[in-house]
Amino acid sequence: MNSNFKQRYSLSLLIGALTIPSTTMAKAPVSQLNSESLEYRITQLERISGGRGQLLTEYEQKIADLQEDVNDLRGQIQKNQYEIEQIKKKQSNQQSDMSFKNDKTEIQAITLKNTDNKNRATKVATPESKNNEKKDYDAALFFIFEKKDDDQAIIKLQHFVEEYSESIYRPNAYYWLKSH
Repeated sequence: MNSNFKQRYSLSLLIGALTIPSTTMAKAPVSQLNSESLEYRITQLERISGGRGQLLTEYEQKIADLQEDVNDLRGQIQKNQYEIEQIKKKQSNQQSDMSFKNDKTEIQAITLKNTDNKNRATKVATPESKNNEKKDYDAALFFIFEKKDDDQAIIKLQHFVEEYSESIYRPNAYYWLKSH
């Protein structure tokens, strides 16, 4: 029943509004549209558009700044990736060196076991000659691992094999000669 009342009330208001004479409604005065109000409105529009233009300029600057930041971050990423690759290579080289040292130790142990007492008795090494022997062998390995100069390494290894015929490093020297 309440909704029926609302419908009737709305309908009577609508009929009442339609029956009001048009003379009682106020018309917009045309006289106010003079040149001053037009200039005022144009000025307001110019301010609004100028404000929007300024906002657009600020947004463009912010976008340019953000693009520059993104480019800086990309550069940092590339730098970090390069450093990571270098670290991986260094670790790989260290693992290879460790593996080489372990292999060298095993070969030395086998060589010592296989060398009979007669050969050891014929050449008694002095501490000085052992020291030179180790230095010469290490020098040859230096050219292999550090300098990456195979030609010099081969020369050093050949000299080592000729000079130290009873060395415990001789099997290793032959190994490196064959692999290079």
